[in-house]
Amino acid sequence: MTQLPLAQQLALWADKLRHMSAAGLTFCKNPYDLENYRNIQTIALEMLAQANGQTAADLEPLRQMIMSRPTPISVGDGAVIDANGRISTIDKAAPTFYTHLRNA
Repeated sequence: MTQLPLAQQLALWADKLRHMSAAGLTFCKNPYDLENYRNIQTIALEMLAQANGQTAADLEPLRQMIMSRPTPISVGDGAVIDANGRISTIDKAAPTFYTHLRNA
């Protein structure tokens, strides 16, 4: 197995911790565990900042938008752009498959 550069490895570990903390914060009700998941989230934020040569304060705005999601932001498997510039994507992450049609 190939050794990753340290910054890239830190970013991957940070993403794993982000996922664990986000899932815990989403589904846990115990106040003690919630505090632990918040602490894990902070560690993930600090690791990601270190991997990117930034400070945790620089990445703090991402805490609610990105760090609190149990999964990465979903993407479509494919897209079609019509003559009017609208994009149609397929979303397999939904409970049932469906397409989105939106303006670009």
